[in-house]
Amino acid sequence: MNATVLASRPAHVSPERVVDFDYREPPGHTSDVHLAWKKLHDGPDIVWTPRHGGHWIATRADDIDVMQTDHTRFSYRFVTVPPLREAPQLAPLEYDPPEHTPYRQLLSPAFGPAVMQKLEGDLRRLALELLEQIVPRGRCEFFDDFAKRLPVITFLRLVNLPLEDREHLLDLTEKSVRPQSEADRMDAIVGLQEYCAKWIIERRRNPGPDLFSRMVNAQFNGRAINEYELTGMLFNVIFGGLDTVASALTFTAHCLATQPDVR
Repeated sequence: MNATVLASRPAHVSPERVVDFDYREPPGHTSDVHLAWKKLHDGPDIVWTPRHGGHWIATRADDIDVMQTDHTRFSYRFVTVPPLREAPQLAPLEYDPPEHTPYRQLLSPAFGPAVMQKLEGDLRRLALELLEQIVPRGRCEFFDDFAKRLPVITFLRLVNLPLEDREHLLDLTEKSVRPQSEADRMDAIVGLQEYCAKWIIERRRNPGPDLFSRMVNAQFNGRAINEYELTGMLFNVIFGGLDTVASALTFTAHCLATQPDVR
């Protein structure tokens, strides 16, 4: 759905609720993205925007909490705007209770505090390796040189996939999450599905001790997990591990760079 094409206001949406707001590029985001969202927050509690096919935006924590916990009236089936209908259902993210729970139980042990503590040494060493490449230059582009490299290398090690695949995966993830066109997004989704399918077959033939192998060969509700479910889980882990972590690291660095008192 092209963000520049504005959807018509549905009859049930009152005119005072309409705000022309593109969440991917909110007005003023290039100078201060948080201030751009704060301006939206200063308006009505709930607004409707004609961007991306038309959708609602809740701006208050209490309303968002209700929407995330009232599974009778609100569903997690599609969490992206516009919906990734062509992609497998992201597991556990896009499943409502009680279907959500078994997927979460399958993934959670791999990301618990004890597991993360065991990874701390490796993460520190990797961070130092990346920093040592930056220091001689005296400067860096933080996102490209550090933020996007640390999580993808960590992810590939965690699931025991080839490190040389990192640029390919980063490209597919970027085009899936922030596409320049719907054709780009479709191509990226197909590319991710093909990548996952190839490695699902390989890990079923030659399993190892890594997270990917455990997912592929897991018993799920008394049966073997199927390829559709596996692909949805892998999409969820890839988007979270590559895109979300890189963004969080970048925002953290920006905060430290601009606010010395919180360093």
